[in-house]
Amino acid sequence: MNSDLEIRLRKAREDKELAEKLQRKLQATEEQLLKSKTRIKELDKLLNKEKRDVEKLEHLSLTNLFVSILGTKEERMDKEQQEYLAAKLKFDAAVSAVKELEKEKQALQEQLVLLEFFWYLSRADYATKNHALMMYQIFLPDAIS
Repeated sequence: MNSDLEIRLRKAREDKELAEKLQRKLQATEEQLLKSKTRIKELDKLLNKEKRDVEKLEHLSLTNLFVSILGTKEERMDKEQQEYLAAKLKFDAAVSAVKELEKEKQALQEQLVLLEFFWYLSRADYATKNHALMMYQIFLPDAIS
């Protein structure tokens, strides 16, 4: 009996440590996600600016006429297109990073919910356990496998 109590206490400590670790990781992920979303906004502004620069050179304007007369239009167009493509690559990478962080956040939240659920089950009486398991199977059938 004493060893059973020790096992349960050790398991409770391990579960608590795991929950704290998951919570810290979730908090770090949320902070990184916030920074990444801010970065996306900045990159979106840059992307739009670079796009406008390319469009200005493509359309008839005083600047366009001036650049054409000087013979630097193609060079300037290449430069603006390269800047646009570089901004687009950075933007796309940032969007992809946010999607991955959101997936990681979701997975961490699910792990915490499951940990809490099984902690609850370990302390519940038989009837409550059966009811909880039945509800778990109804609402989260894929999480069991």
